[in-house]
Amino acid sequence: MIAENSSLDSQVNYKVVIVNYMKSGSVEVLLDQLDAQTLSPNSVSLIDNSPEFELSRLAGKAYGFPVDIKHFPSNLGYSRACNIGASGEWDYVVFLNPDIEVREIDLFEKLAMRAGTLHDVGCIGVAQKNPDGSYEPVARKYPTIAAIAGKRIPSLRKLLGWAVDDYMQSYPACYEPTASPLSVDWLQSSFLAVPRDAWQVTSGFDERFFVFMADVEYGRRCKKYGKNSYLMRDLEVHADGLRSSAGGLADVLKKKTVRIHIRDAVRYYFGI
Repeated sequence: MIAENSSLDSQVNYKVVIVNYMKSGSVEVLLDQLDAQTLSPNSVSLIDNSPEFELSRLAGKAYGFPVDIKHFPSNLGYSRACNIGASGEWDYVVFLNPDIEVREIDLFEKLAMRAGTLHDVGCIGVAQKNPDGSYEPVARKYPTIAAIAGKRIPSLRKLLGWAVDDYMQSYPACYEPTASPLSVDWLQSSFLAVPRDAWQVTSGFDERFFVFMADVEYGRRCKKYGKNSYLMRDLEVHADGLRSSAGGLADVLKKKTVRIHIRDAVRYYFGI
């Protein structure tokens, strides 16, 4: 049953979706952490986009919840994989990147209590702490072309630095135990809790995007349909601090992820 205020309470049927690409070791750690939660998921869907079936060795491992594993060696892309993983019956779906660590055993129990105070929820994210003590800018304003150009093209960084800073430092990102939920433009999908009603009205992630910009577009759709994207800085998970899309124009020929990011950005801005 879906609560009227889309709360993630102790009776919720929530599903976790993890999309893997050659990070099976991290996935196994994350599954153990989910199994230790005081409010554990009702089910977990693992979508393995790796060339080799890395997650096959987890098929026989017992957890306190059923684990469904699907392998797509051709790599369907993150957006489509998430949509496939989110199939079935649930009240909330939580998307987690393999590199996320949920070290607090009561994190989802706390998330349940916090979510119960919110209305018109489109999605919920939490603070993400990197190994060096910094915090990932998981909540941002909608990106402008100036911000993306200044971020990617070194020669424009000085000219467009204001746009980059406004984008990258849109909202406070650090853990703050007394912080109230903050309504933001969009949230990074590395940790994203979504209620069924919002997922249905927005039609999930836009599969035009291979991976990047899908969460930005989801934030836009939430806003369009009167749903809010909430950052809860009084809750914290840990991340590895690595960004697959890191790099500038000079890295286009070196890094496939940079090329994918540029392609997805073109589709986002120009609908190509």
